Amino acid sequence: MANFKINVKRMRLTWLGVCAYYFASHKKTIATQNIYKIFGATLNEEEKKRFIMAFYSHVFTTIKELFLLFIFSKRRLYKRIEIRGAEYFLSAAEKGRGVLLLGGHFGNWEFAGVLAAAQSKDFKGRFHCIRKSLRLRWLEKILFLSCQKAGINIIKSENAIKSVGMALKKNDAVLFLMDQRVHKKSYAGVVTQFLGQNASTHKSLAYFAKNISLLWFP
Repeated sequence: MANFKINVKRMRLTWLGVCAYYFASHKKTIATQNIYKIFGATLNEEEKKRFIMAFYSHVFTTIKELFLLFIFSKRRLYKRIEIRGAEYFLSAAEKGRGVLLLGGHFGNWEFAGVLAAAQSKDFKGRFHCIRKSLRLRWLEKILFLSCQKAGINIIKSENAIKSVGMALKKNDAVLFLMDQRVHKKSYAGVVTQFLGQNASTHKSLAYFAKNISLLWFP
């Protein structure tokens, strides 16, 4: 279990999130199981309850913000995000070897990532993101369409090595989402510690950082 304390009182709740808590079979959800597994010893029952409500609230807020991408003007959307550390990204791009970006499903990464990419005029059409195919094809179409409109190219996770290599060869930027579970028996994964638990994650980012120059650059 995690040995740190978090302030769940600061977690934002919405009425939809609260309703979802009471109407869903929350004791069986993966989110509930993970909260109890990781914070079982550091949070009391009321805090765990609010944590679960906050999770559902975040899910509904994320869905709402995705619709805003298609409704609000770009000027209005850009006011909702702030970009920090862009100088490090530009410094890496100046080396001409391509840029590897490490990300995760934090906040509403779909919303923020799409808008951040759209504001980067010099890298318009030069961002690439490795993504898994979704079971719900209609949802995949909506999410992928918003990325493509912002100039983000989608690289399917299946057989992505060549596509990533070609993108880096053109000095483009490739985003890796590292908080996606990999089957423990898969050759593509490595087991590490996350929040006090063993977790399997992709080793592809480390692989490219170490070997891409040998693959594509003489």
